[in-house]
Amino acid sequence: MNRKTRPGIIVGVLLLFAAGIGCTDEARTDVSMLSVEDLTYQLLPSGARIVSGTVYNPTESPMGSIQIQVSLFDKDNVRVDGLSILVRDLNAGSRVDFREPVNSDFDITAARVKGMIKL
Repeated sequence: MNRKTRPGIIVGVLLLFAAGIGCTDEARTDVSMLSVEDLTYQLLPSGARIVSGTVYNPTESPMGSIQIQVSLFDKDNVRVDGLSILVRDLNAGSRVDFREPVNSDFDITAARVKGMIKL
């Protein structure tokens, strides 16, 4: 390594270190640690269709708000639509229930979590 590249490397390392100092526990918490429990698709007697469940944050860090992406399937288990569910105030070690209406023109029979995004 020559002397011209050494200051660039040192500055880069210092910038990475400084960025790490500014991060909160919330910023470092990964949504892959979260889980969705008891995801249920229901067709109510009134004709309303509902997806419900519980999000669990087993970490020691709050997540603030997350978006749960849900895939919706027909009777042949073909994905025909999707749904996004916003969950707020997911504190450390907590569970938050959600309930979201399904507004789709398709004949939905099942729902599965596709993924989660931290907002």
